[in-house]
Amino acid sequence: MKAEEESVIAFSNLVKKKIKNVTPSIVEAALWCCAYEITKPKEVNLLYQMSKAKPVDPYRYQQLLLKLLNAE
Repeated sequence: MKAEEESVIAFSNLVKKKIKNVTPSIVEAALWCCAYEITKPKEVNLLYQMSKAKPVDPYRYQQLLLKLLNAE
């Protein structure tokens, strides 16, 4: 649980937004960000968008995932 909390705090700092409603998809994105050491603003932004899209629009989530995987 501590790793999740720390990753969400770090992710929040990277996206420069206060994350008030921590959902499972936010935690997942935060863990990805920390595990893969993602720090480029474009990639962090894609992860944040993915975390918002995942619970409501799986097709959008998949599009964003492909963008992230193809990002340089």
